[in-house]
Amino acid sequence: MPNQALAKLSDALLDSDKSLEMISQLVLSTSKKLTGSKQGYVASIDPETGDNVIHVQAENLKGCAISKMYKTLIFQKGADGLYPKLLGHSLNLRKGFFTNFPKAHPASEGLPEGHICINNYLSVPAILGEELVGQIGLANSKNGYSKVELEAIKKVAALYALALQQKRASDELKYRDCILKSTFNSSIDGLVVVDINGKILFSNSKFLQIWGLSEAFFLEKKWKKLLDFISEQLLTPEAFLSNMQKCTPSPEAQVDYLYLKDGRIFEWHSTPLMTDLNLKGRVWSFRDVTSQRTAEKTILDAKLRAEEANRSKTEFLATMSHELRTPLNSIIGFSDILLAQMYGALNEKQLKYLGNISKSGKHLLTIINDILDISKVESGNESLFFEPVEIAAVFEDVKNLSFPFAASKNISLSFAVEPPNLYIRVDKIKFKQILHNLVSNALKFTPRAGKVWVRAEKIQNTLEISVQDSGIGIPKEKQELIFEPFKQVDSSLSREYAGTGLGLSLVKKFVKMHGGEISVQSEINKGTLFRVSLPFLPLHKALFQVEKEIIKE
Repeated sequence: MPNQALAKLSDALLDSDKSLEMISQLVLSTSKKLTGSKQGYVASIDPETGDNVIHVQAENLKGCAISKMYKTLIFQKGADGLYPKLLGHSLNLRKGFFTNFPKAHPASEGLPEGHICINNYLSVPAILGEELVGQIGLANSKNGYSKVELEAIKKVAALYALALQQKRASDELKYRDCILKSTFNSSIDGLVVVDINGKILFSNSKFLQIWGLSEAFFLEKKWKKLLDFISEQLLTPEAFLSNMQKCTPSPEAQVDYLYLKDGRIFEWHSTPLMTDLNLKGRVWSFRDVTSQRTAEKTILDAKLRAEEANRSKTEFLATMSHELRTPLNSIIGFSDILLAQMYGALNEKQLKYLGNISKSGKHLLTIINDILDISKVESGNESLFFEPVEIAAVFEDVKNLSFPFAASKNISLSFAVEPPNLYIRVDKIKFKQILHNLVSNALKFTPRAGKVWVRAEKIQNTLEISVQDSGIGIPKEKQELIFEPFKQVDSSLSREYAGTGLGLSLVKKFVKMHGGEISVQSEINKGTLFRVSLPFLPLHKALFQVEKEIIKE
């Protein structure tokens, strides 16, 4: 009889879908039958708090006054780690016991007021490995308890412990499955999981939505049927099916795009589903990237149009510059010939007018040359020819070019190189143009009887060039503006100080082409300081001469 009851209980507990209350009820019912007990309860230990929670109790125990006070009876674990009184004795010992004289038992501390009378008591803990997981408590057997009943309930408690373990594992799986499904369904991607045999294991709601499918479509769970459906929506189904065949047995992740007949574009990813290095299937994700790709194409098209427009502008400027320079060179040349009075003497008024023609023509030619230089730089057609350059020699050339204008305004112009025999590898023409533009700019905006200082010195591996003046200065908020083409601090300056604002823009571009930096410091009515830093490569004078000979050859 006991063995049959245990076998029946074991079969009943195998059903993992049973609730904890149903499991406890089966355990209590069997325990009462095996021991002839009138009262009893079955409890489990809360894994978080350690409290002993009673799930079911005998019907006649529910009539107990103490039971009516609580919806769920909980025997809390004490601060000392022990459970209270006689009902907690087996939990504290971690082994079963019985007593037919509960009032005389050492663990007995009496019963609460209104509690039913306990004539005898048997309790067995449910233990799983080293973990205390539950308890079976029985009371008031007609004939009292013996070792026979204790051993029988120990077997029931063992089955109960296994049932609790199975229940916990089942609940954990359901919880993980819930997390997984919730995560999948919250994804913006359409997801479908397929095993190695082509059976669909799972798909999320987003997948159904983007493909316009109902859940009924997946009843057969056939991956091939789904692939056929997807292929019908594509512009190039053959390529898609070919990719699927290559991808399915591969242990590598794959990514590609699908172009649908309705104009949508999907990005798909396929990730292998691996267990112990064995391929078990694949996870497929599909994302609608139509808006993103359309936006990218719009941006790319706009970029190409802008580049084409810029290229056309640059080509136009270069062409016009060449076309304008030809007649200008003739105007300047013939005016200079006449000014030299090679074909006869001229009166004072004629010389003045010819001088204005020559001066204006040369100014216009300078502007055209600057525009041509900028167009070359912006089009990427401007290149550098690096050669060893003696800095003092370049300074002397720039000084000779700038001196007449400085003298006309009685401006003190000084140049210094420290040490005097510095050499650097640069594009000589561009290097001279950088210096000439900076010095010309300083002279232009410096009042009469002012000062301009030009200095070059080696600081570690950098050549530092400074051009400082005592001119009108630049407001702080406008100091970045001056490096932009055709920009000046104030448009009125273009009337008082001739210029287009191209010089400093060219300077910055040429400095950048050399891998250098340019900065400006200025204060209104106190002057301006431009600093140019260029990568410095010192060359010995003998090596300088040899290298120049090699370059000439």
